[in-house]
Amino acid sequence: MSLLIKGDYEADAVAFSRLLLAYSDVSIQDLAKHPDSPSVQILMRFLIQLLAYDGFAGAEDDICSPAVEFWQAYTEFLIDSTAENQMEPWMDEARWYVVQVVEQCWRKIRMPPEEVYAEWTLDARGEFKVFRTDVVDLLQSAYVLLGTSMFDRFANLALEALQNHAWLHLEATLFCLNALAESISGDDVVDATLSTLFGSELFPSMMNDALTIPYSTQQTAVTIIISFTAFFERHTQYLPAMLTFLFNSVRTSALAGAAAKAIQSTCDSCRHSLVWEVNTFLQQYDSLLLWEDLETVAKERIIGAISAIVQAVPSEKSKLDSISKLLDFVEQDVQACLELAKTYTPVGAEEKGLCALSCLISMGKYLEEPDDKTIDLEFNPPGQDELYEPTIWTPSQQRIAQNMNAVGKALGTDNGAVVEAVCQVFRTGFKENFPGPFVFGPNLIEDYITSTNLQTPRLDYALSTAGAMLSAHTRAGTTMINRSATRFLIHLFQLIAEMGCKSFLCGQA
Repeated sequence: MSLLIKGDYEADAVAFSRLLLAYSDVSIQDLAKHPDSPSVQILMRFLIQLLAYDGFAGAEDDICSPAVEFWQAYTEFLIDSTAENQMEPWMDEARWYVVQVVEQCWRKIRMPPEEVYAEWTLDARGEFKVFRTDVVDLLQSAYVLLGTSMFDRFANLALEALQNHAWLHLEATLFCLNALAESISGDDVVDATLSTLFGSELFPSMMNDALTIPYSTQQTAVTIIISFTAFFERHTQYLPAMLTFLFNSVRTSALAGAAAKAIQSTCDSCRHSLVWEVNTFLQQYDSLLLWEDLETVAKERIIGAISAIVQAVPSEKSKLDSISKLLDFVEQDVQACLELAKTYTPVGAEEKGLCALSCLISMGKYLEEPDDKTIDLEFNPPGQDELYEPTIWTPSQQRIAQNMNAVGKALGTDNGAVVEAVCQVFRTGFKENFPGPFVFGPNLIEDYITSTNLQTPRLDYALSTAGAMLSAHTRAGTTMINRSATRFLIHLFQLIAEMGCKSFLCGQA
């Protein structure tokens, strides 16, 4: 045991520890129910100590993972015992052991310094990640026993680490809080604690260039925002500092994807609270485009985030102006695609073209009415013919169609990714009950689907899009959709004929 304390994981010491763990695993009931036994107390202290030895999990310490597995089983036994609605006399002391284990796990999951982590092998990094995942499971189980006091404890540790600029300690604490997000029961049970944390210098500190903060700490600070989006929806006063931090993080390659995801999640949930800031978001995104390293995934997520806010804007004219600006952004990538195609740079052209289409898909998706919108029982949707009449959205629809056509011509009709992306753009309007920029008239979709042939890649997806259109828009007495169904059916027969089939079931060659 003394060897392990010093971080010397000699084979005999590890083997002895595994033997005690195996014995303890089959003796959980006795260990829990006899906390006053001197032998039990000695063994339990040793089992806790297995998580306190020097060395990082996976890379240096091979015994902490099986130790976490034991404590997971031990905690689950206590939960099962509690579920029997009997307050056992031994439960308080047994629960106290779990408190100590949680404290040791918090120390053990701390990330190594960046220069140390850089020297680890892929296997060591993988094992450390698995260990942290196992600790998440243990923390979630422990929360059932310990309740919000455990959450409050971690929040206080986070504030202490923030004050002391102990960035790796802060990362570990935010990681633990993040792990408990799914375990919180009730909408506002920890709101007071989160208000203290998110109202602190957490986000301003993350943006302070004078502080050398590891990327892992910044990454976990971004992740915790996604986990507690509902909190920010209830407490919008914390949105400005949080969103400023996220947009600042997008400019860092290592954080861009996660930060953009957090922006998207926040704007989707808090769209009604952010409608008056839509122009600010457009300006923020415009400035981000000056940074040439902005990746496709970040672009489409932020475009989707702004679209969610635009959807909540009450004025159709204001919506139109904002969507026009979003299409201006998309057309920058379309233009780049066309220019690269002219210079015979196929890889770059495809990247820009697919980026533009991905942004259109994201726009269409987040401009949809949210699923949680209050249902109006007296709502009478417009007829199909009325839905497709020319409206203020017709110019936007034409721009979107022109952009898709331009990308398709530049990248070629044999590009399956383009075919699928164009169909996904079409699908975003199928759920809508009112005219909008992505509620295309049937003729446009019919023309695209019926232009396919047996050599068209992703033909199956194109045909399923035709089916989805008919399913979504079929209404009694609608001649327009009947015409679409006829065109699709004729095209399907033509495809069957191309296959050399002489019967409806292709039974003959």
